[in-house]
Amino acid sequence: MRDPGLYLKSFGATQKVPGSADMFVLINEDQSILKFLWEFGDHFDGRRKDIHDPHRADLDFTLDNVVAVGAGHGHTDHIGFFPFLPQNGYNGRYYGHKATGDILKVELEDYLSRERYMINKYNRTIRNKTDENGDSIPLMQSQFAKEHIRKIMNHYHGMLYGVPTILDPKTRNIQLTLQDAGHIIGSAMA
Repeated sequence: MRDPGLYLKSFGATQKVPGSADMFVLINEDQSILKFLWEFGDHFDGRRKDIHDPHRADLDFTLDNVVAVGAGHGHTDHIGFFPFLPQNGYNGRYYGHKATGDILKVELEDYLSRERYMINKYNRTIRNKTDENGDSIPLMQSQFAKEHIRKIMNHYHGMLYGVPTILDPKTRNIQLTLQDAGHIIGSAMA
């Protein structure tokens, strides 16, 4: 049993910028739990040879009790892994500034295009090659599709700075207010 309160768990960008992901966990007096995921970015930082990381689809957290997901801005190091959320069963709302919503769609579509390019390039290099045991090296597959981007955009709620929004209408325990972060258009701090 945990003490009631608000807890923060960081899953990315703790020692570097790429891969921002923070989970706010609210434990109520009755021990019910509500979660808010603030960003879920790709950790691609230019050092990898390709965009594919075979472990990235393994979430470091569960999506149970997640009432909402927030986007600080539309760069892929903050939103690049959003498509893994609907792929793993999350059907809730996404929040961010109105301008971020426009950027989000373009960035995710571009991300998918770049990922497919890198996967095709990799697959061409390993086609008909074998590993040290003589087994064929499996071809890579894209881990998300346009369908996942469509689901995100259908559930995206564009906000304005300084206007509080209730994220969990049932309990009304979690509220989000965005403040201008001054980074790019629509960038926000929660």
